[in-house]
Order: sequence, then C-alpha cells, then structure tokens
Amino acid sequence: MRRVIYDTHGADVPCGRTGFGLQRMDHVKEIAHIASRIKELRRERRLTVQELAYRCDMERSNLSRIEAGRTNLTVRTLCVICDALNVALRDVIR
Repeated sequence: MRRVIYDTHGADVPCGRTGFGLQRMDHVKEIAHIASRIKELRRERRLTVQELAYRCDMERSNLSRIEAGRTNLTVRTLCVICDALNVALRDVIR
C-alpha cells in the first residue's frame, strides 16, 4: 500500500497516475498558469488589482499574492475571482 503524505509547504506530492499514460501534474506550474490567467483576464477588463480585490471582497495584498502565484488557491476563492471577472472556471484552468 502506498502512503501519500500531504504537505502544503512545497513537497513533491504526486497528483496524477503514472504507468497508465497519464503524466504527473506539477502543482507549481499549474498555480503559475492560473495566476497568470487571472492577471491576464483582469488586465483585459482594464481593472486594477484594487478594483478586482474589491469585487472579490478580499484584501488587495491577497489578490496580489494570488496573481504572483505565491499562494495555493481554494476552489471557493477561484470561483469568487471567476465570478468577479465574469468568466467560467474552465477559462482560467487548463
């Protein structure tokens, strides 16, 4: 039996299966992709970080950390941001 230890401090935790044609997901790359998509969509809508943070009911510093990829988003927070940007979740994630 394989044990999985969950660590939120940067450990290399396997997210996908191998051996069945699936590759392991790199959570750091995925977080960076989501962060850059949020920033890109915000800029397309000509919103400042402060304006989007207000729409999301969060501190500007929290949104800045999200856009910089320095935090691991919850699904709830991601949904709040998508609602504020008026986009579907699938438009932000791969």
